[in-house]
Amino acid sequence: MELGTWADWANVAGSIVVGGAVIYLGWKANHIADLPRQLTQEAEEREGRVLIKFIEEHLAATLGKARSLQRFLEKRLPPDAYRQDNNRRAEFFGISQGLDMKYVQPLLSRLHTTGKNADRIVDSVSICMRISSIASKGQHQASTEILDLWHLQLTHEIEALISNLDAVLLDAP
Repeated sequence: MELGTWADWANVAGSIVVGGAVIYLGWKANHIADLPRQLTQEAEEREGRVLIKFIEEHLAATLGKARSLQRFLEKRLPPDAYRQDNNRRAEFFGISQGLDMKYVQPLLSRLHTTGKNADRIVDSVSICMRISSIASKGQHQASTEILDLWHLQLTHEIEALISNLDAVLLDAP
């Protein structure tokens, strides 16, 4: 074999080594470029877990209050009683004010980090606000039709709140 042939083969081998190095370095560069996104995603997942743990007790307390309201509606404000007894409606209104979720509301902008439960938690805050509003509107009503609608809305909203909070607390890490 001639010296020129050896040089050609050495060039081919060198080119293969350099090509492999370029491919490897490109792969590593892409991996490094993706690292901030991965770290941000991991940080958000950790934040979501911490956030859920932070509000979990408050969500459980709100669930307990919602179940109490549900029992109150069933036992102390059955159809005949809520139409006739302003005091019981006022008592219900007072109890419903405990559903404010005041510890969760300031965290709404960060709830997206909690993953699939974020929508349910935001919806639960919204439902609590609606329950309070509906309860206050029915407090001094006299119309039977409006009171029937009031009772139906409250029953529906409380059931939705219980369903949401049950789902969130069952999924909690």
